[in-house]
Amino acid sequence: MKILHTSDWHLGAVLRQEKRYDEFDKFLAWFLEILKEEKIDVLLIAGDVFDTSAPSNRAAEQYYSFLAQVRDTGVKKVIVTAGNHDSASFLDAPKSVLKFLKVHTIGKANPDFHDQIIPLEENDSVCAVVCAVPFLRDRDIRQTMPGENVETLEKKRREAVIAYYKGICARAAELHPGVPQIVTGHFFATGGKVSDSLFTGNLSNISVSELPDGISYLALGHLHTPQNVGGKENYRYSGSPLKMSFGDNDAKKEILILDTGALEKTPQSISVPEFQKMAHIEGDMEQIKAKILELGTSAESIWLSVLNTGPFVGNLQAELNDLCKNTLLKVLICQNQAKNPVSAVRRSSAIRELSKVTPETVFCDYLKEKEVAEDTQVQLIAAFRQIVAELAEEDANAQ
Repeated sequence: MKILHTSDWHLGAVLRQEKRYDEFDKFLAWFLEILKEEKIDVLLIAGDVFDTSAPSNRAAEQYYSFLAQVRDTGVKKVIVTAGNHDSASFLDAPKSVLKFLKVHTIGKANPDFHDQIIPLEENDSVCAVVCAVPFLRDRDIRQTMPGENVETLEKKRREAVIAYYKGICARAAELHPGVPQIVTGHFFATGGKVSDSLFTGNLSNISVSELPDGISYLALGHLHTPQNVGGKENYRYSGSPLKMSFGDNDAKKEILILDTGALEKTPQSISVPEFQKMAHIEGDMEQIKAKILELGTSAESIWLSVLNTGPFVGNLQAELNDLCKNTLLKVLICQNQAKNPVSAVRRSSAIRELSKVTPETVFCDYLKEKEVAEDTQVQLIAAFRQIVAELAEEDANAQ
């Protein structure tokens, strides 16, 4: 039985205000063809189907249209688990209808593992069992106690995550003894390689060595760079199929195919085509102009990130837009490496680009302004991250 592992689609994502619906349409059309060509039996999507917990109508339409078309590819079962970007209730809401399409959605973790242990049958016998574990929100797996400090809270959270995995794997072994277990997850594994398109947040730094020994394949989501975990070829992040930022520009994008008869071997990798070209240009204005002239002959659309390392140019965006006229190039990001000399005279600190300001950077600036001791800053920043993570876990679609 052939299983395809993917994750982190982030349907509805934008890049610097540039909508990417056409790019997602092309990816999904290509993906449907792969399902047919490779004769896939089971599709696993390990979290972050959507980019936000309140996806746009078009992003939702892309998702449901894809699921409706999957039934024509020969795929017998689709298993979708929620990631930290997804709304658990949004994914779960249509689950009773989607079951008629052989689609199993797991938005929220259940203490009794209801609906999360899914047997895969071939020739009238169970050849493998999927333990479908979504992103484990703190409130779904443990009760927070008043007065917990940051270190205690994170330690107990990790323990609760490990306990949940041990529980569901043990229950699957009781129901289907001796059957290989395929386990999904959406968390940050210790030692994982992070791209600059990802803020890991509070997704529990989990050491996979603490997970149950009986896992035949661990299908992970969350990290956007494809990679194995803990030196095990059968513990894998599939990575995001699309480039989520210019920092992903050189990253290989792939989907993974495994066989129930060889789960502990290295899965087959299929490279995902680039549906929207991106390029980063760095140099002084003469070098930038030369590169834009070279790329401007392309018959394909290219999004650009430009860093001017030469003297400061006050109207950089306008100059670059003029250079890209009558081409298929579009500058999404432009930056001067040198500081604006006029601003430097008026202000002692450089003006921070608004797109780079985050709640955490504002909080850190405030601590520095108040001259808070460094060791205290470390504790306060850790507490701040915990609060932000808990706010992010709130599911606006739950009620």
